[in-house]
Amino acid sequence: MTQARLRNFQDSNFVFGASGSQRLARLCISIQILRPTKLVHWQLIAFFPGETQMTLVSGNPHTANDAFFTSLAIRLGLPDELAQRLGEGETILGPAGMLCRVHTQMQQGEMTAFPEVILPLAARELGGDEVVTLLALQEQLLTHYGWRLTLSDLGLLCVCPLLLERTPDAVATALERGQVVARVVLDALVTQAGSPAEVAS
Repeated sequence: MTQARLRNFQDSNFVFGASGSQRLARLCISIQILRPTKLVHWQLIAFFPGETQMTLVSGNPHTANDAFFTSLAIRLGLPDELAQRLGEGETILGPAGMLCRVHTQMQQGEMTAFPEVILPLAARELGGDEVVTLLALQEQLLTHYGWRLTLSDLGLLCVCPLLLERTPDAVATALERGQVVARVVLDALVTQAGSPAEVAS
């Protein structure tokens, strides 16, 4: 490779960032660097503030994404409309009456995902002894269930598994389990607060 081509190749791999709640970085990956006409493959990586998870869009993302969520919808018994919403990252009402959504990530050409189950409870509503209960619940989830209690971008508490799943069936199982985990957390916090909570819609 000549010096000029090497310099061009290095320049083309510059990472561009953008400010805001969802910052995008473009990574230019050369597929054929030894031929006169280089084929360039782009990846879009979405970074979320305070989180390590990311959504990778690579190759033909729509085909892989559609196939994944079609299988997931069949496993959950969802109609096509809800399957499409779930595939677009929107929230849907889960089987236990809790809002949920699924985050996807491509790893080495393989689609992986994890569910997020959202509690109808804002973090700002908690205080005093409820914070102690919250921390105790977090420890229980991390050590015994493999889940974590965190804050969704909606400003509501949510639970997510620690590990990514690699099949629609495994994601469906995790989503169903997450509904149960979220309900246990909600009941504990509501009991501590001494007032009923309404499910968000």
